Amino acid sequence: MKLILLAVNILAFSINIFSQDIDLYHKNKNDNYNMPQIPYGMPYKEFELLSEKTRMLDMMYAMVVPGYLHFKAYDNTTGYTLAGVRTVAFGVMSYVYFKEDGINDSPFGYDSDYTNNDEVVFNIALSVAIATYLYDWIHGDYLLRKKQEKIRYKYAPRIKMAFSTYKPQNYYPALYMEIKL
Repeated sequence: MKLILLAVNILAFSINIFSQDIDLYHKNKNDNYNMPQIPYGMPYKEFELLSEKTRMLDMMYAMVVPGYLHFKAYDNTTGYTLAGVRTVAFGVMSYVYFKEDGINDSPFGYDSDYTNNDEVVFNIALSVAIATYLYDWIHGDYLLRKKQEKIRYKYAPRIKMAFSTYKPQNYYPALYMEIKL
């Protein structure tokens, strides 16, 4: 059983490494935010953040690298916290699984009626690992979009003023006709 799980994990990770991106639908245009001109004074970090987009490949990376989307959104504190919590959860799961009197038949402990404390600890650690992944996925995407909107709001008036044209207040309608022979 352990060798089958190991083979499936190695196969999934090797497919993930060689894939470019996984899209569930076809797109005919670029996803990145089109900005006509970079405003004066915009740091490279903000410009780089504007071009980021969460894709399916990022969700798969978030399974392997704890806190991946928070690192992508430059929220390193939350990213390192998620990495630490998920590492501890995986450590506890490994300890309980490989313990001599722990779970030996099934990694999820469905053979008994939850009277064994090791099964309860394993299931709690598994729930914490899944919860950190979902939090990284959902909150990381929200945080990235929120930061992008703040940057767009910050520089939108400057872009609008830079590309505005002079419109005279008084203008007179005219008729123009040309005949070519």
